[in-house]
Amino acid sequence: MNILVCVKQVRESSQPGALWILNPADACAVEMALCLRQAQGGTVTVLTMGRESAEDMLRELIARGVDRACLITDALYAGSDTLATAKVLRAAVQTTGPYDLILTGRRAVDGETALTPARLAALLCWPLISDVQRMDGPGECLCQSESQQKRVRYALPAVVTVHEGSCSLRLMGILGMRRAKKADILRLTNEQLRLDPGETGLSGSPTRVYRATNAPEPIRATRWLASGRELAQVLLAHREEKSREKTAFVSKNRLSGPVWVLAEEENEDSRALVSRAFALSGRAPRLLLVSPRENTLELARMVAQRVAEEHPETILAVSTGFLRALAPQVATFLNTGLTADCTDLQATESGLLLQIRPTYGGAQLAEILCPQARPQMALVRGGVLEAQEASPCETERIEQPENGPVCCLSRASGVESSLRQARLVIAGGLGVGSREGFEALGELAGLLGGELAATRAAVDAGYAPYRMQVGQTGVTVRPALYLTFGVSGAIQHVLGMNQSGRILSVNIDPKAPVFRYSDYGLVGDWRTAINEMKEELNP
Repeated sequence: MNILVCVKQVRESSQPGALWILNPADACAVEMALCLRQAQGGTVTVLTMGRESAEDMLRELIARGVDRACLITDALYAGSDTLATAKVLRAAVQTTGPYDLILTGRRAVDGETALTPARLAALLCWPLISDVQRMDGPGECLCQSESQQKRVRYALPAVVTVHEGSCSLRLMGILGMRRAKKADILRLTNEQLRLDPGETGLSGSPTRVYRATNAPEPIRATRWLASGRELAQVLLAHREEKSREKTAFVSKNRLSGPVWVLAEEENEDSRALVSRAFALSGRAPRLLLVSPRENTLELARMVAQRVAEEHPETILAVSTGFLRALAPQVATFLNTGLTADCTDLQATESGLLLQIRPTYGGAQLAEILCPQARPQMALVRGGVLEAQEASPCETERIEQPENGPVCCLSRASGVESSLRQARLVIAGGLGVGSREGFEALGELAGLLGGELAATRAAVDAGYAPYRMQVGQTGVTVRPALYLTFGVSGAIQHVLGMNQSGRILSVNIDPKAPVFRYSDYGLVGDWRTAINEMKEELNP
């Protein structure tokens, strides 16, 4: 089996002078590829698109067991968005292949768009399998999204995206380091790939970053508590409060042309997106409902055909696991731009869609436009927009045949829906320290009638499953009460919970950033706080 792993070198943070590192999810993809080669035989090739200095990263991967490495580097490709990047990668696949399987991380930590693998799959006309947690062979794997876990069987060739934290990349060996020093790195430029210059770089990118700014911090005035007993009293006093009051959205500008909303079902998120579409355009949008299927490629063709027939100016999609795979394939077939993980949408004076999304873990906000290509497309994170009063819309359904190269063998629902609807959420962070600690938090959640959540750091450490993750790369919640234990307060997590009615936090570090975002704070050990709370609640 010949396996290609597409990897990316990213900045460790948005701070000046931050180190360049291998994207963490891509590291997991490399390890999965090496394990498959060990079991099935064949070769593992790594491919990256970037600067000359990325050669050092590629040699390190050879030292860890990779057979060969390719570096795409050409000034012509600078500024490529996800569509232009996918076109370059397709050309590289066709030049260096053939391959049976392409692996890559499900997202990169710098842009966190998670669009390029799906676009590449669409350009190759290969099936896409997303959010893989474990591979059990060349044609079967376990996938984990926010809302469900499923076992999938698929036909080769295929594109597979790997979940970060699913495995650890092996260490370099002495023999591997010797081999890496002597290895030839295949360099690819446009002379070899022969792409039309108009399809690459800035000229081939439908989307443009209009502006990038530092994200404002949602600071709250913290009131300090002395014990877990006081914390329990605050909870009891506020548990009957309503969730945060809705604020009406008013747009002074109007989008030009019809707007469609793409969703799996009519729910709170789709209603919120319909409301925003109506407010931005001043006309009733079309709600296009698609049934979730494993074979997104054929469904993407069907949706793209409907779009080509009626020419909507703008398409907004709810960012579910399924639509994060489908929407980029639709955009690719339409040769247009797509912005992922939007947290806000506005209209410009000229009638364009201004798409606002966080980058670098929420440290910055990027404002993105699609000046020429149509339709303008955006994936909007669930839970960030509020449904207003019932907005008019026209509803249409698109059904897809179930047969295809990918089939689901089993499926288990997650807890995303209960988290999103909960009035009380108890979240644990890395400071909880263990799975047993999360079991204790779960007992408290059961006592209070709340739902248990986790930070990304706690999930990466294995203390809680990904379906419980709240934050930029997890679920967005807005309960009446949000209670944290051992949560540091990284902005990535805050983005998923800062619209909660009241936030109460317990941390042993009085300087923990989480207290800046909390209405009530308690400095102390989380175990002591829980015991005191239980004593107060059950005298």
